[in-house]
Amino acid sequence: MATPFPCPAKRAVRCHPQDDDEYPARVTCVSWSRQHRLGGTPLARAAEGLVDPSVNVARVTEPQPDRHLRERRTADSSRVTAVSAEPLLALTVRNTMGITGRAPLVRLVVLAGLWGSSFLWAAVALKGLPPGVLTVVRLALGSALLLGFCRLRGIRIPAEPRVWTHLAVVAAIGNVIPLLLFAYAVRSIDSHVGGMLNATTPLWTLAIGICTGATGRIRGRYVAGLLAGLVGTLLVIGTWPPGEGLPAVPTMLGLLAAASYGASYVYIDRYMSKIDRPPVALAAGQLVAGTVLALLTLPVTGAHSLDGVRLTPAVVLATITLGAFCTGLATVLNIRQIAEVGQAASVVLYLLPVVAAVLGWLVLDEHITAGTVVGTAVVLVGVGLTRAKRPATEDRRRIPADT
Repeated sequence: MATPFPCPAKRAVRCHPQDDDEYPARVTCVSWSRQHRLGGTPLARAAEGLVDPSVNVARVTEPQPDRHLRERRTADSSRVTAVSAEPLLALTVRNTMGITGRAPLVRLVVLAGLWGSSFLWAAVALKGLPPGVLTVVRLALGSALLLGFCRLRGIRIPAEPRVWTHLAVVAAIGNVIPLLLFAYAVRSIDSHVGGMLNATTPLWTLAIGICTGATGRIRGRYVAGLLAGLVGTLLVIGTWPPGEGLPAVPTMLGLLAAASYGASYVYIDRYMSKIDRPPVALAAGQLVAGTVLALLTLPVTGAHSLDGVRLTPAVVLATITLGAFCTGLATVLNIRQIAEVGQAASVVLYLLPVVAAVLGWLVLDEHITAGTVVGTAVVLVGVGLTRAKRPATEDRRRIPADT
């Protein structure tokens, strides 16, 4: 990374050029939860000599006060895309910062608690609701909360058929399919195991991206991360210690759900990252589309009958928590978090399986095996390898000033 330089906007204490594989001319500075970026088409003057000569920079976007900081980003700023009900990487952000300040740290803790506890709440709700019904109610509650939020903020839901086509695809592979698969899986495996299987989502995202050519050049750290993730997954599903294996079918359903999440993120990055709409509006539309699609699956899932429904207070509380908080509220918080701290918001990914394991042990008295602990740690190491930043080099190819 190049040497910090004086902030051209005269607002920040420091600026740090960002070494980004896809956007090598991007620069980010942070001050008092405000941000601006220097990026895009390089200028020959390199911002009047304010920047290290090895970094090409361009237009300066002035920071906005917090009260005016909106989730919407145009093509010249951090692009944020639609999100799924469990959005580990569903927001594609071209920006990297550290999580500093009280508000981002509080949001980090709240998000880890909401998403990490979702498998616990699902296990409780499934005692009184079939998987298909739970999926419909969860998405309906989440979409209702987001629609209300958009109405309060005066944010319009997109109306273009092309946008809704993409939202329907993302809702199918990023909401309905994985939520149904995880619901069926958690009925036969412990909730904390579901959280660990969900932690493999970034590895599936990378693997699908490599197969579809979305990741560009394949780097050694990608391969190392995938291999580590494979080893960790094998440890979790029961190859070690002997005799502690998980049921095959529910485990495969959980892995397929994580793979479906991964496919949705690749689709979002390829087809939705350039849609110029507020991210919370896209998220609301996605959950609305997911609710409709989930309703259509009820005859297939056998949940069209209410014979198996038992609405105890615990089931009602768990269902409301899943829909309104773990899906709706968490989506709003995650969008705000990424708007402030960028890609660093994904650090919550490493906390989810830990929270799921602790809650499963404390609340549901689940037995945590050594294979689960070691395997989860290995999977998270693999995820870290795939997401590690490539260090800057002195012989980095410069972008011509006249391009």
